[in-house]
Amino acid sequence: MTVQQEVRSEAISMAKPVAAVRTAARLNYLDSIRVILITLVIALHTAITYGAIGSWTFVDPSQTELSGILLTFVTTIVQAFSLGLYFFISGYFTPGSYDRKGIGQFWKDRLLRLGIPLILYTFALSRIPTYIANVARGEDVGTFWQYFGRTFITGADEGPTWFIFALLVFLVGYTTWRLATRSAASQKMDWIKSLKVPGKLQILGLGVVVGVLMFVVGLFSTINESIEVFGIFNLMTIFFVQYILFFVAGILAQRNDWLTRFNGKDLRFWAWLTFGLFLAMPVLFFIGVSTDSIDFFVGGPYWQAAAFMLWIGLFSVSVSMTLILWLRDRKKPQSRLMAFAGPNSYGVYLIHPLILVPLSVAMSYVPLDPLLKYIIVLPVVVILCFLITAGLRRIPGVKSIL
Repeated sequence: MTVQQEVRSEAISMAKPVAAVRTAARLNYLDSIRVILITLVIALHTAITYGAIGSWTFVDPSQTELSGILLTFVTTIVQAFSLGLYFFISGYFTPGSYDRKGIGQFWKDRLLRLGIPLILYTFALSRIPTYIANVARGEDVGTFWQYFGRTFITGADEGPTWFIFALLVFLVGYTTWRLATRSAASQKMDWIKSLKVPGKLQILGLGVVVGVLMFVVGLFSTINESIEVFGIFNLMTIFFVQYILFFVAGILAQRNDWLTRFNGKDLRFWAWLTFGLFLAMPVLFFIGVSTDSIDFFVGGPYWQAAAFMLWIGLFSVSVSMTLILWLRDRKKPQSRLMAFAGPNSYGVYLIHPLILVPLSVAMSYVPLDPLLKYIIVLPVVVILCFLITAGLRRIPGVKSIL
């Protein structure tokens, strides 16, 4: 379901015809944000393929120090805000969907749209890119079906479905909260629906809270560490501070209509802050590495970790506000390209490893600089993913899932 469809059906259920037309027309831009975010996620995984710090299914053997530095810069920027904003948008559409459908239909739809892709990719489709990567590394894995049978359970790979798993956990938490506050005594919770639209200071305060809490969590679990759930889903603990707070912020934004009430005049402030923080990040790393090790940035009782976590908190809110205000207030918030890509963004998120890994393995045999490979592979993968997803959604029944 697209943003436009979700907003329209939610508005109708609330029996506010005038508001429904206005809201549906103005919130289409969230589809555009989703397209930008999934493109950035692909950019992040492609960057790891060609030298950035991080974990991914396949890493091209041709690495250079320059590609490692520049592409790690890309992954740092993208990781800092993209998935947090994704969780914000997910949180935004949760209350209306729950109100409209009720708990039974709400979970039926969520298990269809989230549960089926999670199971299908984790236990089946993920074997395709992992098998191709293992063969490329020269590992003796036998035929694909031998590999598939041998790793069906023990080799389950979450790939991008860790996000789906985390979102399902968040939705369980939201459902539990709704059930716990549905009694007559829950009228005390009405304040949630009457919050004033936050100004610049309040939003900056959220960024500071995110940064401080990430630093505290980083004292026990650094960016390099994760929690493994069910032996399958590896969750970067330190970033879940941001994810949880952004998801809750999305819920509050929906309840109080913040997205349409944010002051458009603040765009200049958020855009300049984003630009300033963008320039500050490499300077921060240069100063921190020149005196100590880059390892001091990933967590622990170091000034570098404290500064980096605060940077992540502030950067995540500033980029999010810049994108929201910029796209919301454009005369044409959704171009033809975005109107096509928006409904396909979820499917692209799910299938992009199936396209990226085979293509990057094929390119590993081409003697080119890794940065040049990155420039070539990234747009090809993005275009193929959107075209293939659009084709898949034409198959009967698939559109309701993707």
